[in-house]
Amino acid sequence: MDLTLLVFCVVCSRNKHSINYVSIGLGSIPEAKTMVKKSVEKSRAERIALHYKGFVESFQSWLELRIELVGQQYWERILQNRQTVYAALFTGLSVVLAVTFILVAAALGLGILLGNTVWGFASVGVVMAILAWCLYRFTVRSGENETTVVDGITDEKNGK
Repeated sequence: MDLTLLVFCVVCSRNKHSINYVSIGLGSIPEAKTMVKKSVEKSRAERIALHYKGFVESFQSWLELRIELVGQQYWERILQNRQTVYAALFTGLSVVLAVTFILVAAALGLGILLGNTVWGFASVGVVMAILAWCLYRFTVRSGENETTVVDGITDEKNGK
């Protein structure tokens, strides 16, 4: 009696599956077991490869969605900050206009008191110049102090 054992091996080559039929005689069962074992190992490897490929694709799609979400969150922050900047600019412009009108009114009022509007504007101009000089001196001194402190810290870190 000639019994023949058919073993099916699935061979995968670049996503093309083909089935090879191997005919092995009954006398060579160890070879058949080896072939079946290799086929099972190959199918396990293919399953693992497919799972890994699916995992990588899922991870890539998750990463793309995460990047898109972060981009949208930053865009919302930019829009919120833009509104804050517009509000600050509008407020600053309003304050500048208010101060300008107050100074003009003060100059006109002093001009009426002094008998001539030129003297009123000149006196307001002098007061503004004195204020500007005081602010300049205060900022220069504080800037020098900061620079001196930063230089001292840098010198200590550098070993000088």
